[in-house]
Amino acid sequence: MASIQQLLVDYAKNSKGALPVLIKGFGYSVRGLVVLPRTGLPLVTVRKPTALRVYQVRGDQFEPKGSITRPESYDEFDMILKQQKPEVFDGGHNGAILAAASENECSLFVTQFLKLNPEPTDKQVHELADAVGVDKEELEALIYKMLGVVVAATEEQEVLEDQRDPRFGPTRLTTLNDQGFDPAMIEEDQEDLRDDGFVD
Repeated sequence: MASIQQLLVDYAKNSKGALPVLIKGFGYSVRGLVVLPRTGLPLVTVRKPTALRVYQVRGDQFEPKGSITRPESYDEFDMILKQQKPEVFDGGHNGAILAAASENECSLFVTQFLKLNPEPTDKQVHELADAVGVDKEELEALIYKMLGVVVAATEEQEVLEDQRDPRFGPTRLTTLNDQGFDPAMIEEDQEDLRDDGFVD
C-alpha cells in the first residue's frame, strides 16, 4: 500500500498551487491544504487556533516545520477550502498529530471563553468555533469532553476528602468511641444485645 506521502504527491504533482485535503483517521478529522515544493516532499498546512501550522509529510510521518500567522494567509486558506471539495486521505495513526495541537489550543480558548461567559448560547459557541477554525460539532464534542474531565476530577476529590476527613462518610466510624461513654459500658451493652433478651 502506498504511503500517505506518495498519495499526496500523486494528488498534488499536477498543481501549481495548494489543494484542499481532508485527512482522517481513528478519532480525528483535519482539513488542510497540500502543496508539493521542489524538494518533492509534500507539505500540509492546517489551521490551528493561533496559527496556520505547516507539516512535512515523509512516508507516513507528519513532521512540524513551522507556523504562519499572516492574516492574508488565513484568507487564502479559507478561500481554497471553499472553492473545491477536499480530497479525502487516510492519515492513519500518525496523522493524529495534525489534530492534537489544535485540540489543546482549543481547550485553552474554551477555558478562557467560559471564564468570561459561563453560560454561552449555542450561537456564541458556534461563533467561537468559527473564530478558532474548527467544525461546530467538533468544538461541542470537545466542550463535553472537557466537562467530563472536570466532573470526574471533582468526584475523585470528593472521595479523597471522604477518606481524609473524619467528618465525611465511613471514616466517621473512627469517632464512635469518642462520645464520652465508658468503652466498658459499650461492650456490656453489645453483650446484652447478643443474648436476645433471655435471662439466665
